[in-house]
Amino acid sequence: MADMEQHPLLDYPDSVEAGAAPSKSAAGVAWDLSVFYSGPDDPRITAALQDAAAQADDFERRYRGTLKVDGGPTPDHLLAALREYELLQESMVKTSAYASLLYAADTAKDAHRVLAQRVEEAMTALRNKLLFFELEWLEVPDYIAERLMGDPALTGYAHYLQAERRFKPYTLSEAEEKIINDKNLTGISAWQKLFTEVTSALRYPVERDGARQELNQSQVLTLLRDPDRSLRELAYDSLYTTLQQNSQVLSYIYDTRF
Repeated sequence: MADMEQHPLLDYPDSVEAGAAPSKSAAGVAWDLSVFYSGPDDPRITAALQDAAAQADDFERRYRGTLKVDGGPTPDHLLAALREYELLQESMVKTSAYASLLYAADTAKDAHRVLAQRVEEAMTALRNKLLFFELEWLEVPDYIAERLMGDPALTGYAHYLQAERRFKPYTLSEAEEKIINDKNLTGISAWQKLFTEVTSALRYPVERDGARQELNQSQVLTLLRDPDRSLRELAYDSLYTTLQQNSQVLSYIYDTRF
């Protein structure tokens, strides 16, 4: 069997030689996010956000109002719009993914938190700028939409176009949808971030091999599947005891979120 290849996003410890199969242990393994940007202060992040905003403005200028014309758009016109829309979404994903992964790797660092918030705000502005495209597609009469989705030129996008129309009965006006997106920044999204930061900071004490260990949540959850029953019991006890000690904050987050 060929040796396992090292994943480009993972930074393995020096003890793992090139080409060798990594150990099953996660000790010393970290994401190598330099494949995206050099750090949270990389000027290319600002450039990428500005470029995406400019592209969104250009997309809106050329396509707003072109899907809800009499008789609907031509297949070629819709195809061109979908391809540009797809490329714009892809350009947004890189920066968004980097900020999310950086934040997930260490939620305690101010630079990570600031970048995550900054990128989320930028993504919300871009989503609002592009919102018209999805809404206009939903306004296309069903019989015209069916004809377009069945056109051979749009075969590659037929599933996406059909899936989008499932939300037609639950979609509000563009102004109302924008308000919801903006509200989420200080609503659901903010509560989710608070929950992440609180639980990421918690430490779960476990007595193991004669020594007391302070584990993070991922580590203590891993012990819940350990073959040693007594260790599993200790892990469960530590998990729920620690969560109970923070129940006031966590319960409030759950009550507010749901």
